[in-house]
Amino acid sequence: MININQLFLRALFSSSWVIVFVQHFYLLQGTSHRFAVLGISNKIQAASYIFLVAFFFLLKGRLKKPSLQITFLIIFSIILLILGSIQNSLGSAFIDFVLIFMQLIFFYIGWIYFEQLENKKVVRNLLNDNILIAFVIGAIFFSSGYEYSSPIIGFFALSVYAAMRFGKDLRVYFWIMLIIMNILWAFGKQTFLISLLGLMFVYFNKDFYKSTLINLRSMGNKALTLVIFSPFIFLSVYIVFFSAIEFGSVKKFVLLIENLSFDIPLDIILKYPELLYEVLDVSTASRLYELLLVIDQSSQSLIHTLFGSGLGGEIDLASKNEFANLQFTFESTRVAQTLPVFMLLKFGILGLVALFLIIFFYFKKRDKSKFFFYPFFICLFTSILAFSTVFKFHFIGFFWGAMIAQWNRKKEIQQ
Repeated sequence: MININQLFLRALFSSSWVIVFVQHFYLLQGTSHRFAVLGISNKIQAASYIFLVAFFFLLKGRLKKPSLQITFLIIFSIILLILGSIQNSLGSAFIDFVLIFMQLIFFYIGWIYFEQLENKKVVRNLLNDNILIAFVIGAIFFSSGYEYSSPIIGFFALSVYAAMRFGKDLRVYFWIMLIIMNILWAFGKQTFLISLLGLMFVYFNKDFYKSTLINLRSMGNKALTLVIFSPFIFLSVYIVFFSAIEFGSVKKFVLLIENLSFDIPLDIILKYPELLYEVLDVSTASRLYELLLVIDQSSQSLIHTLFGSGLGGEIDLASKNEFANLQFTFESTRVAQTLPVFMLLKFGILGLVALFLIIFFYFKKRDKSKFFFYPFFICLFTSILAFSTVFKFHFIGFFWGAMIAQWNRKKEIQQ
């Protein structure tokens, strides 16, 4: 018998690849810049999510009553929408609201279906589906030379959860996803950091060492696994670093090293942000340039400094056109490349402080989440580095909801 809940989760996760097909179609036309194509593909991806979720909810009928946390977050988001529409245009505020509200929808989905992810078969099926998709379309599209925005980080985060939750039974999926991510879907310097973070979570946690010390046989099995995978690891390292093929992550990392300079004092750079393009690569310089522009914009009044510009708040990036040299005309936009810049622009210093306090709180309570904290943190950390690349896929909301649901269940058991 078909399990409708498991089928929905598989469809929901797999539908995240729609954005890649849309990007590929438009980029092949050669008439639009990648940034313009992303704007179109983001809308189509959001529409596919909305359609799938709405169809499932209608099919499901009666749904589980939202928790107090979800209800509070929805009410708080509506208040932010009202305040944002007073300060900025209603259209811009509503788009920001939809971005946040979709995370809350996925929070709810993760909250009601977290038990599905405790089923080894379900997690294995999710990873099988998306490893196959990632490999097939990655191998086909790789030769095109385009740089795609993809949901690969979310599935890598899921593989980290699988390796930590189910141990050796699903650890092979972590290695497969790690290799595929770094070869076929490396999207920037962040790929290296996220890979290291995943390896640290899987192999440098107390449960791993506890089981290793207790069971010497498992050490032999892990050593054998490493021997089996070592040819693939060495081949991956060779392909990524030493072959003639150019990879986005390697190319950007090399550019960062080549362009890095300490000739201009920091106080001068803070006074003239455009000098960032003289000491850093374009990608890193653009992110820091946005941060300095938002700081300067927010410092115009105490209210903006503390509370930001609200939902719909924009930043004028026209000055980037002179320095970025990306064959793309920047204008005022409500989009930010990194999560700290987004929070500072929309919610000010208080919003940024609240974000890091929440992260610290969840980190302190991570042991209560039964490993759901780790995929949540990987997605959140990636959005700090590349907010516009990750946040639209809603993996943060899904793993966040699953983590909270696990906490609530643990409280109920203890009571």
